[in-house]
Amino acid sequence: MQIKTLMLPLTIMIPTACTTYDPVHVEQDFGNSVRQMVQNQIYDQEAAFNPGTEPSLSTDGVMLNEAIKAYRDDVTRPKTETPLLVVPLGN
Repeated sequence: MQIKTLMLPLTIMIPTACTTYDPVHVEQDFGNSVRQMVQNQIYDQEAAFNPGTEPSLSTDGVMLNEAIKAYRDDVTRPKTETPLLVVPLGN
């Protein structure tokens, strides 16, 4: 009985395992999910597409300067290389 219940799904799945996909369709949609995610993270769509020329008055200049300085320090710092892990095999 178990073999019969296993054979039915296999006879359905095996012919579909070798089907081809359309690479043109995949290439046309490539990256849309990332672009949609980034687009949905923007709070004010209108301001993002039409930025104003006046500086923002609702931010703290000292705080922003420290954030930029910390970002630049972190980005320019060379990455330290981790030593290789050697696992002895045998003796």
